[in-house]
Amino acid sequence: MSADGDQLNLSAHWHVDCRIVADLPEDSIIGVRFLINLSMGALTLAIALGVAWLFYGNLALRESLSDWEKRLAERRVEIAEVENLQLAFNREAVAVDLAHELIHSRLPVTDFVQQLGRTRPDLMVIDLIERSGNLIVIRGSLRESSERASRLLTAYVQRLREDPAVGPPFQDIVISSLERLSEGDMIRFELTFRLKPEN
Repeated sequence: MSADGDQLNLSAHWHVDCRIVADLPEDSIIGVRFLINLSMGALTLAIALGVAWLFYGNLALRESLSDWEKRLAERRVEIAEVENLQLAFNREAVAVDLAHELIHSRLPVTDFVQQLGRTRPDLMVIDLIERSGNLIVIRGSLRESSERASRLLTAYVQRLREDPAVGPPFQDIVISSLERLSEGDMIRFELTFRLKPEN
């Protein structure tokens, strides 16, 4: 070889390397681009399936609602009858509860009323006996002068407190109202009986 050829250090089978390494495909079997595309495709498919499932659920729910509305419309008369029966049942239940409370009361109503009738003064008229919770209110009138009516009622209340059939269940028996009516010697009164708390 010539001296110039030795300076280039050329091999016997030389050629110009025209490859652009950055543009060559990867040497691995599964490339990074394939994996990225596969994961994005799977994510897109999952989103599409989720949207389809939500759409199907919404459609099924609408169909179910329309079916139930149709059934309710068909049964509207029966539902109204059931509601009326429930109202009647509730009224009857309240009456039964009241009767049960009266029967199993600590203070038997008939004995209480009977004892009030036995012990009341002759000129006293009882117009109303009312119970609300642990209070019993008796309203009535008395044909006497104010002073005499006040003494009679005070004595009557004291007699009720000491009466073994009436007094024990009550914490207190008081005259809660005393009022003179304009016509004649008529006094309107109110007695309040407070039951002792249950143990």
